[in-house]
Amino acid sequence: MKKVFIYVFCLFLLVISFIYIKDYINNNKIDIKTIKTFINNPIYKDNNSINIEDITPVKINTKNNDNNYLFYIYNTHQTEEYSSNNPYNLKVTTVTASLILEEALKELGYNSLVEKRNVMDEVRKNGWDYPSTYTVTKSYVKEIKEKYPSIKYFIDIHRDGAPISSTRVSIGDISYAKIMFTIGKKRDNLNVNLSLVEKLREYLNNNYKGILRNNFYRDDTSFNQELDNNMFLIEIGGQDNNLIDVYNSLNALAKAFNYLEEK
Repeated sequence: MKKVFIYVFCLFLLVISFIYIKDYINNNKIDIKTIKTFINNPIYKDNNSINIEDITPVKINTKNNDNNYLFYIYNTHQTEEYSSNNPYNLKVTTVTASLILEEALKELGYNSLVEKRNVMDEVRKNGWDYPSTYTVTKSYVKEIKEKYPSIKYFIDIHRDGAPISSTRVSIGDISYAKIMFTIGKKRDNLNVNLSLVEKLREYLNNNYKGILRNNFYRDDTSFNQELDNNMFLIEIGGQDNNLIDVYNSLNALAKAFNYLEEK
């Protein structure tokens, strides 16, 4: 009798959990296909929570270079996390954001290459400090540019450390993580790159009023943006934004790049 009660109780909990998850997805306007993408992605382990230490370095296959990638999406700071208030107990990081952007661009007909090699492994192996993550990703970008000449856009996704009052906006009844372009000014191609940033901002401002934060400028660095005119460092929200905010903003960002590509 006791075992029967336990089985019935577990079944009850399972049904309640299913109803909760279904309602969460419906109410927050995130499609089930995206959630399935997270669950099925091989870099997710341990209750579908991503752990950067579990990412196996990927050796890029140079023999098959016919993928027609247009975007290279990477994260200099892979360990930057978002709020823990997410469905399926997902641990959402900037790597998650890259995967969302990849899917959003795919829906628009564009192929993307998402970097899954572990940046911090390279930093630790060389005995470097944390800022040297930019040295690692600089080498990645140079390698990718040589191996995949079809790639036109290079996107380094970050999240900011600002409070939620600065990083979330509701447009209509939809919640977004605010988008901020970070600009390194120590480079010769600054003006060309800025003109492209302004075209992206123009689209976002016209179609998602309030989603943008002011550009952030640094005089003493380039953030590797000297490597290509189409190199972008983009902050998607901050540490208190959740999966829903990030998902909605990255879909908006994908449409902005579609606008830039079609101009």
